[in-house]
Amino acid sequence: MMAINRERGRYIVWEGSDGAGKSTQMKLALAESARRGIETLAVREPGYTQLGQELRGILLTPRSEEEEFDAETEALIYLADRSHLYRRIVAPALERGIDVHSDRNWWSSIAYQAAAGGVDVEKLIATTKLMMPERYIEPDIGLVLQLTTEERKRRKLAEAIRSGIGLDRIEQRHDDYFERVDQGYERYAIRRFGAYGINAFGPEQEVASRWWGLVFPAELDIAN
Repeated sequence: MMAINRERGRYIVWEGSDGAGKSTQMKLALAESARRGIETLAVREPGYTQLGQELRGILLTPRSEEEEFDAETEALIYLADRSHLYRRIVAPALERGIDVHSDRNWWSSIAYQAAAGGVDVEKLIATTKLMMPERYIEPDIGLVLQLTTEERKRRKLAEAIRSGIGLDRIEQRHDDYFERVDQGYERYAIRRFGAYGINAFGPEQEVASRWWGLVFPAELDIAN
């Protein structure tokens, strides 16, 4: 279990395939942090900064076959957003003692662009480690929300119908792509880099009970 040091913030990452509910669970953590009086910042990759919003538009807008770009280019665009966001926003907040909760980090590229998209995973890991500081590479807490293939498909379809917006460029990909995404999270984020795999099936509060003690351990109450 991580040591609690309130002189610096905790970098907490929420990961998972589309539809796993990471954003919902992160909101529950933010609400509890507010209740406890823990100063907290919530960010997302990509799209938190103005540059991130512009890059997000490039990444998620559906494209014609002639305008489509490959997975390596995709990974580099994500890395540009990560570098800007971490250095400009996240690192200064952590140094001020603020907990930062991030909706995705570089494990998304390991799952999406490498495991599912075909980018050489060791090349991606090496490039990210070259460009990003260790604090980013190894967050204080990493949580990967996991679903069965059937439940993920059901949720994705339900959300598309509910929103009326339709599927973005990445969501339009075939089911076997997302199965490889799930396998990438399991093999690399969880087994290799030590993220916690969290069963995301069930009511929101039931899912929250599975990560609650990781984000809000007893030591945190003592430290506060």
